[in-house]
Amino acid sequence: MGFKKSNAHMTFADSALKDSMDKNRCLTRLMDITDTIDRDKIEALLMHNCQVGGSNEGADAYPPLILFKGLLLQKWFHIDSDPELESRINGFILAATLTPAATSDTTFLPWCTAYSRHTKQPLKKVYADKGYAGGPNRRFLAESEFSTA
Repeated sequence: MGFKKSNAHMTFADSALKDSMDKNRCLTRLMDITDTIDRDKIEALLMHNCQVGGSNEGADAYPPLILFKGLLLQKWFHIDSDPELESRINGFILAATLTPAATSDTTFLPWCTAYSRHTKQPLKKVYADKGYAGGPNRRFLAESEFSTA
């Protein structure tokens, strides 16, 4: 999780977002958990004991580690159902930048994806709508060996 400003001048919105993220107890708890748990050992144990589907039909199966993390989030944050868990997960912000309305956000795809390379869990697959499908973004993704959906 992070906050990065694209230029040196902080606006009121920048300040409010940074202040909100700095004081967010849930984010602090999740970062503490991330720093404490050895995901590699848990993933190895899960992969050894869980069979991941190999069917060519339907959507790809979720990796066991992702499902395990979802289960932990459900327990820790008292989330009652899988659909509610999915809804809450879709609100997690990995990085943010604020730009003027006249600036196209499609030009920030390389920054957003490359930034993940410096985290403990770099992105492997990029999901984006057609607005991001221009030549420069496609070349960047291909050269960076990201999988696209």
